[in-house]
Amino acid sequence: MFSFFKDKNFMRVALTIAIPVAVQNIINTGINFADTLMVATLDSASVASVGIANNVFYFWNTFSFGIISGGMVLCSQFYGANKTSALRKTYGLTIIIDFIASMIFFIPCFTATKKVLEILTTSPKLINVGKDYLKIVCFMYPIQSVTFTTLLILRSFGKVKITVFSSLATMITNIILNYILINGHFGAPALGVVGAAIATIVSRLLEAVILVTYLFVSKSVLVEKLSDLIAFFDREYLSLYFRTSIVTVIDEFVYGLGSSLYMVIYGRLPAVQVSAVTIVNVIYDLLLVFFIGFGSACSVIIGMDLGKNDVECAKKKAKYFIELFVLLSIIFSIVTFLSKGFVCKIYENLGTETVHYINLLMIVVSIFMLVGNYGFLFMVGILRAGGDIKITIAIDLLSCWCLGVVFTFLSVMVWKQPIHIAYAWLLTDAVTKGIFGYMRYRKFKWANNLVSNVN
Repeated sequence: MFSFFKDKNFMRVALTIAIPVAVQNIINTGINFADTLMVATLDSASVASVGIANNVFYFWNTFSFGIISGGMVLCSQFYGANKTSALRKTYGLTIIIDFIASMIFFIPCFTATKKVLEILTTSPKLINVGKDYLKIVCFMYPIQSVTFTTLLILRSFGKVKITVFSSLATMITNIILNYILINGHFGAPALGVVGAAIATIVSRLLEAVILVTYLFVSKSVLVEKLSDLIAFFDREYLSLYFRTSIVTVIDEFVYGLGSSLYMVIYGRLPAVQVSAVTIVNVIYDLLLVFFIGFGSACSVIIGMDLGKNDVECAKKKAKYFIELFVLLSIIFSIVTFLSKGFVCKIYENLGTETVHYINLLMIVVSIFMLVGNYGFLFMVGILRAGGDIKITIAIDLLSCWCLGVVFTFLSVMVWKQPIHIAYAWLLTDAVTKGIFGYMRYRKFKWANNLVSNVN
């Protein structure tokens, strides 16, 4: 079944891309994990309020990913086709659009912080704690537009070493500042969740400085001089860019809004249950890093093959990645189930009720790991690499909005079920994506060269 093991060149290239991406995501998730772990030294309400406030960032992050994804699809194929000029145009246009979009999220979060949080939760206590955190941490959105665009575009054609270094520096800085500012050490005041927000801003700013410095000092393929960032005024190029990008933005907006609604719905539950799901979501993200790594490798490898017009090779490698995801799903499902006792031990200071829900949620996540990650492979890896994005919008609408959100809403608001049952309804979303993604993959309509007519 696992025929990809026999193709040593495939494994070498896949691992070369996937492992650094996985490490980078471990580091990035480690930043969130450190925030959650250190804020947990305060109380459950602080953990829950930070989780609610970060739901805004999650939605921004997903929307931003949609903007950048169109650029990633094109950059991967441009790199495979050795079209450096078009690659630079794409980076410049993407970073400008993403920065403008970040302000759409920053302005309301800074000027109407309380009203934003009132959309996400009805708890006055969570709103009161979360508003101080969100008002500061929202400055991360414009900073993130620079770093996230640069990280993902570099990743789209396999340049991942610098992204690992920048993320590592960010994590170390974040952990140190969290330690100093949350509870007050080395003479610093104990700022609580405000301290966590300040640590996040400073560490993300450092990441932006590292990446921008690297681009110009190393004379990266992305940019040689500042004028490269505005060299995209070409009708044929802009037509291709916006045809590709608009559909990825719509797709991620549909998915991101639906995913954010899950946390809005969970926010109606007691603070103890919100705290538990906030913690488990971070752990789920940590467990997901290798799927993200190999999914990114899939998009890069297939995109470059399609850019070279080697369609048959792209089809063969897509099959390899499906087999690889089957193996990863089995391994990580077992790992998740076996690690639930250790996770509960870490957070035992939050009380027996919180730990009880963490344990139940970890069981649900172990099921997710077995059957719930194939949608990511098909939607973001295989289908998007060839520009077959319109179909992913339809699949997201069906799986997320017609099934996942509806059943989660009914679970919490009508059936009054606890968090682990409500969380389990996410499986309807995840499994549907996998099934319909596989059906589309089998038709091979995704295997398209998008850049053959662009210089």
